[in-house]
Amino acid sequence: MKKVLTFTAIAFALFMSKASAQEAQATYFPYPEVPAELMTLSERSDFLISHFWDKCNISAAFSQPAKMSQSFRDFISFMPYASAPIVNEAVAKLIKSVKNNDDLLKLSEIAEDALYGENASYWSDEIYLPFAKAVVNNKKINKASRERFAAQVKCIESSEVGNACPDVKVTIADGTKASLRSLLSTEVPNILFFNTVGCSDCAIVRLNFETDLHVGNLLRDKKIRLISISFSEPDQEWTNAIRGFSDDWTTSASLDIDEVFDLRLMPSFYIIDNSGKISAKRLSLPQVVEFATKLDVKQ
Repeated sequence: MKKVLTFTAIAFALFMSKASAQEAQATYFPYPEVPAELMTLSERSDFLISHFWDKCNISAAFSQPAKMSQSFRDFISFMPYASAPIVNEAVAKLIKSVKNNDDLLKLSEIAEDALYGENASYWSDEIYLPFAKAVVNNKKINKASRERFAAQVKCIESSEVGNACPDVKVTIADGTKASLRSLLSTEVPNILFFNTVGCSDCAIVRLNFETDLHVGNLLRDKKIRLISISFSEPDQEWTNAIRGFSDDWTTSASLDIDEVFDLRLMPSFYIIDNSGKISAKRLSLPQVVEFATKLDVKQ
């Protein structure tokens, strides 16, 4: 079986909507016509991605940014159903085809908006990284842009699942300075809860999480360690905000966490296993509760 890239469920709806939309309106350039003999969704997606830009005049395409941006979103809408090698090859081919440095920056900014930013069609670090790295590695592109994309690359790569948990200096509730890694348990899973002071969603999520029956069982039996990390200055406002936190939590704050942790989703949970490696990232409340439920049932 071919390895398929994993994406959020929204991608399927996007794929289907694009198929019908293309019938109703003209595209920026002619999209490829899939041969009738290709029957499966994977085969058809592989073909579309491989030949998507064949009839696009890349050297002139960026003169109309809105249309190019929409075409790029159409391009990536087929990727959830394609094989990973084909996706990687198509991305590399597109980047290589852009010869003008200004256009390369525009392409990467389009990719940023479509695959990384808050208005993304879906988030995919695997697909986005080559575009960001293309800017970082091109010294003819302005320094400010290279540094911005470099910061994104660092953040994504340092917080990849399977990597060691990044280490940052944090301030814990009693005012003591500590390294994050020193707070991790080496015996049970660690759940990191990223939040900000004054965030109402963060407060609601925290209350729902810490009052969950299975979470309570795990805390009582010391089967998990919960660490709250506020993306905040460890000042009096933060001290006041954490007064309602359970004593079973380790509460901390740091303004450096966004440099090494992907915090596009806030509040957010990460799971760090007892060997100090990231086993899951950017989890929502239902996802982390499901993790706790399964862990509790196993006990």
